[in-house]
Amino acid sequence: MPTQLHPETQAIHVGIPDLGGARPLNTPLYQTANFGYDNPEDLAEAINSPASFAYLRNSNPTVRALEDAVSALEGAAASLATSSGMGAIHTVLHTLLGSGDHIIVQKHLYGGTFALLRDLSARYGVDVTYIDGRDAAEVAEALRPTTKVLYLETLSNPTAQVTDLPAFFAAGRTAGLTGVVD
Repeated sequence: MPTQLHPETQAIHVGIPDLGGARPLNTPLYQTANFGYDNPEDLAEAINSPASFAYLRNSNPTVRALEDAVSALEGAAASLATSSGMGAIHTVLHTLLGSGDHIIVQKHLYGGTFALLRDLSARYGVDVTYIDGRDAAEVAEALRPTTKVLYLETLSNPTAQVTDLPAFFAAGRTAGLTGVVD
């Protein structure tokens, strides 16, 4: 490192140690916010490629390892890790629903999910029907031509109601719905 750099600058640009051919047995935690490149063209390519790393909020090797592990365990083509459960719910519902769509939702839900559904309804005109979650026949009764999603919780929050997920999602599949479970 050039000696003309201030000590503060030198301190944050410490080199990565050579592991001498060793490799970690577990995935290291990458806590860096930015990744460096030798030239601007490589950086521009990394920014525009989902397989590359340039900025922590876009992609991170530790998160990618988690996503790859979940995909392998679930036999999925891909996975997406979010920083919170509400981040995941928000991403899924905003991806699956658009203006004028209808969603069938178990009425015993986490309060943050209620708030999100209220926002989707007010802001985007998503129609929400709440069902009790005790009888799978409720799905057929709540169906509309615009119904896209059936949303349930494994163990409802805060009432701890247990819904027969296989029966409800079977009813949803029969109607062509996408099933989402928190």
